[in-house]
Amino acid sequence: MQDRADIWGLNTLPSLVIFDLDGTLIDSLAGLTESINAMRKFFDLPLLPLDAVRSAIGKGARNLVSRCLPEGDERIDTALKIFLAHNGDNLAARTTLYPWAKELLAELHGAGIPLALVSNKNSAHCKRLLSLYGIAGCFQTVLGGDALAETKPLPGPLLAAMDSCKASAAATVMIGDSCNDFEAARMAGIRSIGCRFGYGEPWELELADARIAALDELLPLPW
Repeated sequence: MQDRADIWGLNTLPSLVIFDLDGTLIDSLAGLTESINAMRKFFDLPLLPLDAVRSAIGKGARNLVSRCLPEGDERIDTALKIFLAHNGDNLAARTTLYPWAKELLAELHGAGIPLALVSNKNSAHCKRLLSLYGIAGCFQTVLGGDALAETKPLPGPLLAAMDSCKASAAATVMIGDSCNDFEAARMAGIRSIGCRFGYGEPWELELADARIAALDELLPLPW
């Protein structure tokens, strides 16, 4: 196992740790797939397997729905409404926290390290999920995909979180699972840690500065 200090890449406490949500703190693939298939069923389209939906996750709900419709299908607005309504009504169904997520957040929060959630998921859905799993109080800032004009892989949301928490780039770490997270981190000038257990392909994980197979590899904190 890698040395925890090497994974974090910091010799002192971070001034901010930014987390992605889907594929990083929660496993929502089964629930998202059910909501996508509810939308496809409405349009009399064949249901999609988990792997097909997994490959479309990462750039927000509209992109996910668009990629799960036939090419050139212009019913995106209606499809998005159906998907969001189903997903909102079944937000925690078949969705679980990854092992060690709660423990890691508690350790970081208990050490006085500011935490931010930056996701391309709808903000209201992010906040509801954090509340449902009892971890909302750990986060100083929550920015969903509808919070700002920019979304990951652009750096705007990360920079906004850093500004909100008065964090320096040199002491900020992004933990995520896809190229959207790692590219945004690179452009924001911060370190990234990739979660191999999430939804990103192997080539995406290679873009991270460090990689972990499970969240407990970050515990106990090395500072």
